[in-house]
Amino acid sequence: MVGIVKKLLLFVFLCFFTNIFSQDNLYGIKFRSGDKGQLVRSSVRLNNGNPLKLKDHFSVSFDISFWSLRYFGPVFRATLNNKEFARLVFNQFQDNDYYLLQLFLDELKDPLLIKLDKNSFTVNKWINIKIEFNSKADSVSLYLDKHLKEKTAFAIADELELSMFFGIIDHKNPMDYDIPAIYLKNILIEEKGQKKYFWLLNPYDESFDIDKINNKKISLINTDWLVKDHYRWYKKYEVTVTNYPLFAHDSINSRIFIDDKHRLIKIDLIRSKDSVINYRNYRPGKWHDLLYDNFRNRLYSVFNAQGEVSVYDFLSNQWTSIDTSKEVDGHYYGSVKFISPFDSLIYLYGGYGWYTAKEKLFQYDFNNTVWKEVKLPHNIGYRFNVSISPGFDNKHYLFWSGFGNYSGKQEEGFFHFNDLHSFDLIKKEFSKIWDFKNIDELKKYSHLFENFYLNKTDSTFYFMRNYEDSNKTFFQLFKADLKTSQISKVGYALSFNLPKTKRNVYFCYDSNTEEFLFVKQNEDSTKVILYGLKYPPVPEQTFASISNFNVEPDNNHFIILILAGSLLMIFFLYLYFRNKKTKPSHIENTDTPTFEPQAYKNYIQTFGGLKIFNRDGQDVFNEFTPKLKEVFTLILVRSLNNHSKGITSEELSSVIWPDFSPESAKSNRGVAINKIRKILSSVDGLEIDFSNKLWSLKLSGDAKCDFQEYKKWEYQLRNNDDPENLYLTQLLNLIKEGGFLEDLSYEWLESFKLAINNEVISLLKELLDKLTRQGENNIGLRIKICDTILKFDSVDEEAFKTKIRLHYESGNHQLAKNSYKLFVAEYKRLYDETYPLSFQDVLFSK
Repeated sequence: MVGIVKKLLLFVFLCFFTNIFSQDNLYGIKFRSGDKGQLVRSSVRLNNGNPLKLKDHFSVSFDISFWSLRYFGPVFRATLNNKEFARLVFNQFQDNDYYLLQLFLDELKDPLLIKLDKNSFTVNKWINIKIEFNSKADSVSLYLDKHLKEKTAFAIADELELSMFFGIIDHKNPMDYDIPAIYLKNILIEEKGQKKYFWLLNPYDESFDIDKINNKKISLINTDWLVKDHYRWYKKYEVTVTNYPLFAHDSINSRIFIDDKHRLIKIDLIRSKDSVINYRNYRPGKWHDLLYDNFRNRLYSVFNAQGEVSVYDFLSNQWTSIDTSKEVDGHYYGSVKFISPFDSLIYLYGGYGWYTAKEKLFQYDFNNTVWKEVKLPHNIGYRFNVSISPGFDNKHYLFWSGFGNYSGKQEEGFFHFNDLHSFDLIKKEFSKIWDFKNIDELKKYSHLFENFYLNKTDSTFYFMRNYEDSNKTFFQLFKADLKTSQISKVGYALSFNLPKTKRNVYFCYDSNTEEFLFVKQNEDSTKVILYGLKYPPVPEQTFASISNFNVEPDNNHFIILILAGSLLMIFFLYLYFRNKKTKPSHIENTDTPTFEPQAYKNYIQTFGGLKIFNRDGQDVFNEFTPKLKEVFTLILVRSLNNHSKGITSEELSSVIWPDFSPESAKSNRGVAINKIRKILSSVDGLEIDFSNKLWSLKLSGDAKCDFQEYKKWEYQLRNNDDPENLYLTQLLNLIKEGGFLEDLSYEWLESFKLAINNEVISLLKELLDKLTRQGENNIGLRIKICDTILKFDSVDEEAFKTKIRLHYESGNHQLAKNSYKLFVAEYKRLYDETYPLSFQDVLFSK
């Protein structure tokens, strides 16, 4: 009886829920990608990873969207007899104009391609991928949104037993770590045009992991429900700042601007990357608002109580002070500002000053550099902290809420306005649309953010307010429905230890990426963090209803990981205490660990340059000719690159001997491999293996590679407490020589080197931030991290500035000056430009 009641309640909820939201928007799972350590990245296994029997003419299709376009990796893989049969890879770096979905098939040389235009494709956009296998026609076809993109001849057996995976296949394989940042739903396998297996991935279905046709199970490991991103804010970006930043939003091109006084940081929301422009002059003013003019492609810095206006021109890269009057007598603090699409002028409404709320509208006259009052036929009350949004058409703006009264006098008491007005940009007049009465939910909230978002199709709008409680500041998103006159909370409340004196926040909605954006400066003012929330945001009860069906790591797999991690921790602690009494082993766990690759035997070093140490500790890589070095490096990289686990003979020949005939290439390949094997015979446990039609490097016994060791230390640092900074010290000593394969330069190698180096730098900056927050006496270790970052990127400004300040803080003033001079010289060498900041600017700028 209880079970029947439970199912009935769930049915009633789903019926109600469907009337509020399009449930299709909330189906699906989210993959944990390059933002997480390898062992906690996502894996999806159809039929629990067991083979599925498929005949004749069959297809696999699924819907995906990307929550970030930053991460490379295989979306889908199929194996036949434990050998990779097909893989679909997302490749964001190979082509300047297109994101590529590459379908690799067994021994087929060239992949089938889907090209996604980088100028139009965006995150959070659902696409359908279909891979069709036809054994009768011996062909494979690749479809995008039901449109055939490419087709190729490919011999296929009449019956196959394929195991199918999304994301990681084997978490125990250190080379299986690349994974794109995707959402996934609607996995469908058809045979002869008939549905055979179908996994909807609906979080509101108790049997979400069973397909609806043949009851085959799907394993979801380390995944999250997509709906979580409709409820909980997620971190999208983090950048370092040195001043009191200003924020603005480019709603057309989906960019967030962060003005850091001497530079402009641009965050591209679609491509998930940032860029920096160093101003030719500093932005004037401090207590200003930043406005972006879509119509003229300009930034305006406007004093937040009226007064000064300055203009930034992207072409000249320079700020121009147009009005330097500072402020006027009225003091319009808390006024709202917007740019009209009809005249591209700045408008200002309302505000507060001298114990008085305001009700005037001003227009900025650029020709005469003054604010001119615009006479209104009637006012809507004296108010400040009003929120605005473009209206139902391009001729109107909407004005929502604010604080004030109908006289403007503070002594008469201020209250919440909960009314909505439309402002005609041509006639310059207000008309009331709605008045929400007695909204108890809003009474404890104070500040209203300047922007809100109107959904024109369903007449709802979303706004954010905040309040302070127990030394924390809470930020809550609300939904208002014009049809029902209801206001309700949606999304999870953000909370920070953010006192009023450091409240520097910004809120907006981006229609291209379909997400709300919240930007804040952190408590110590060193970082700006950008959060996102997918549209439509859902209330707590909607998210809480999936709590019994959360997608968590597979139990057996998770237990194995816990046990393995525990054993690994015990082993490290054992080594740590043992090494205080005995001779250090290869990786010394002493108070001051050392890591000398030259002391290793049977060891491959990739960081700082490629070296191969034999059983006698001698580097044998220099015994290779230039051609042998390239052959070995290619096999090494393809063995490290998890989506291939090796390289075919055809691929190897096409890269190394592209102009040779097949017979000549085969002959040269055989000679090269034999010579390499002969030289490597002095390295115990290292061999070039050929199996399953793939060339690869195999390590056994005591043989090691520093890149594999790096992945292990990275995992420890991301997923465990670091006793006495032991793991961090080991990692720094491991990579202290510098960039990945930095002494080698081949066209095919550059993208892989760049990806690894960026991953290392990102990890080091996370660790540097963590140490900074700890506030302990760890200056020496933080300087060492900065030095290591500069080994990978010699002109990384963030690491350079931190290093200078740490030297100065510890009393090493001369060392700080010498480090500055070295950086300036390196900057000049690379860019042929003089570094724009003086030593004093670097040291004392905020």
